[in-house]
Amino acid sequence: MADAQRTPLVTFYVPVYNGAAYLCESLDSISAQTFGDWECLLIDDHSTDDSPAILEDACRDPRFRAYRQPANLNVANASNLALRLARGKYLARLDQDDLAEPTRLAEQVAFMESHPEVDVCGGALLYFGRDNGVAGLPADDGTIKANLLTGMNNIGNPASTVRTAFLREHSIVNDPRFPLSCDYGMWVDCTLAGGRFANLPGVMTRYRTHEGQASVDMVALQVGVIQAKTRLLLKWFPDLSFAEVQAMEPLLRANAVVFLDRESATRGVAVLRKAMASPRPSVSGEDRAAVEAYLAQRCALWQGHLDEA
Repeated sequence: MADAQRTPLVTFYVPVYNGAAYLCESLDSISAQTFGDWECLLIDDHSTDDSPAILEDACRDPRFRAYRQPANLNVANASNLALRLARGKYLARLDQDDLAEPTRLAEQVAFMESHPEVDVCGGALLYFGRDNGVAGLPADDGTIKANLLTGMNNIGNPASTVRTAFLREHSIVNDPRFPLSCDYGMWVDCTLAGGRFANLPGVMTRYRTHEGQASVDMVALQVGVIQAKTRLLLKWFPDLSFAEVQAMEPLLRANAVVFLDRESATRGVAVLRKAMASPRPSVSGEDRAAVEAYLAQRCALWQGHLDEA
């Protein structure tokens, strides 16, 4: 009974679906945290492998709590269940095949306790397995937000720790319609709600790359990203109509192959020029100079394609 009434400072959560191959290592990395005031919610999205047995064994440590979804409802729904059940002041994400660095919670909690203005804290990712290297991310709020336009180099979801109260106050959840991009949609919603971001310079999470990872449906991924990015563009460029934002958005996809006919590309370039013609102050704390520079870069790139055609 005493444990049920305990309020931990941090709620770790791990969405799980058929993750038996690496799940024990991931949970061990949580147990090995140098910061001890945490609980961990294990949300099993109706696994059909040995994951349920692994979760049951983990719950011998009362800091772990496992919940099984009644069906395979997707990672967004699993994450939203964790948000509803979380008791911690902070909500920390870890994926089922990744490893949290031992000092991750200690570093992120110390930073957020001393920076009450920060609502979302991330950090660098160390890639290991099939691919190797460190993905460093920008430290400051303005650059992180500006990078939402590119869809890259903003906040790494497997290294994110968020103020639970901020998400609940603004009714921010993972959109279950777009499970492959629900993290990006959440960062956009945090931005539009006035949230502030920071990334710590050190590695917070080891991101495993392996052949067993689910292949990503790039079309489904882009649908969710487009929907969220459109909300962002309408807020940051209020002089543009919805149709104009739709014309401009494909030209901003730095991490996707985009094929546009000449008419659509010409229309998009015209909208980019309109957006750049009337510089505006920062709307959500984004680094407006970085935003304008990215628009100019994409405009020049697409104008070059048109000139070559």
